[in-house]
This record gives sequence, structure tokens and C-alpha cells, in this order.
Amino acid sequence: MKIYKKNDEEENFIKLIEPLIWKQNELTGKVDKAQIYNSIKNETDKADFIDKWKDLEQKANKNGEKMTGLFYNYMFYLRAEKDDKDTTTPQLRRYLSKDKYKFIKDKSLLSNLNEILKITSFSKNFSDINDETWKKM
Repeated sequence: MKIYKKNDEEENFIKLIEPLIWKQNELTGKVDKAQIYNSIKNETDKADFIDKWKDLEQKANKNGEKMTGLFYNYMFYLRAEKDDKDTTTPQLRRYLSKDKYKFIKDKSLLSNLNEILKITSFSKNFSDINDETWKKM
């Protein structure tokens, strides 16, 4: 009989649950994408959205980011903008679905996510952001 230390049990639990969390996060990103897409009425705008989403996804993958991570950072940005000082992190899906998904139906969503990606990539990789005026002098 093997006796587990508390740390071994915790580590085993984390190893077990972590893939499930990531799968749920990937699903969240796909559901949000579908929610945004379905809110667009014009076919030309839908095609434009698909192109911009793919471009953002490629940039995110290139920089080691997941779309869900961008959405989390977007949520934190929105919370800061509203001076939300609650120390508990709300569920991403629940937060973004407030007011009939107004946050993810916002026309500036993809450009905001692109800006978040630039900042995240810069802070993670210390890479230049060529088109930014605030880059190193």
C-alpha cells in the first residue's frame, strides 16, 4: 500500500483536472466565436469577421496565446474600465454573456482583442510592436 503525501495527492488531482479545464476553455472560445458570428446579420460582415478572427487566431498561436486567454484579459480590461474592485474572478462565459452578450457583440471587439494580444506578446516575449509609437526610443 502506497501512502500519498498531501502534495502528491494535490499534484495528481491537478494533473487529472488540468486537461479538462483546458478543454472547457477551448470550448468557451468556440462558443463565443459562434455567438459573435450569429449576431452578425450582413453576409459581407460575416465574411469580414471570419477573416479577422482567423488572422487574430494565427497571431495568437504564433505568440503562444490562446483565444480564451485574450478573452480573459479583455474581461479584466472591461472590469477595470468599470472600476470593478471585486477580488474574485468571475467565470468568463458568465461575465461576457451579461446584458445579452453586449461585450462580445461590440463592434470593436476584434480590434480590442488585437490590442490585448500586442500587449500580451510584448510583455511575454519582450518583442517589438513595430506600429506602436510608445515602443522603445
